[in-house]
Amino acid sequence: LTNVEIQELVLLGCIEELARLVAALRSVPVPQQWIGSSVMLAFDAGARPDRDGTGVPVRVHIFDWGRAELNTPERYAAMTEEDRASRRK
Repeated sequence: LTNVEIQELVLLGCIEELARLVAALRSVPVPQQWIGSSVMLAFDAGARPDRDGTGVPVRVHIFDWGRAELNTPERYAAMTEEDRASRRK
């Protein structure tokens, strides 16, 4: 593989991982507050993927939860309308 082909596979791997993350986040039953959180895209620059695209060492992580909170449906239902509205933005 050329360097450009490797870059394309790494970018594709990042996009696929981000799409899985978005799908997982969209499946959460109530809105969440993600203030201060960060998303990290990482790959192993020393690894060489196969030509078929397998073995691309890409990872997507959420870190630095900061002021983020994870809400349950019960906790969300108990919030004021103003608090619920702030999480739907």
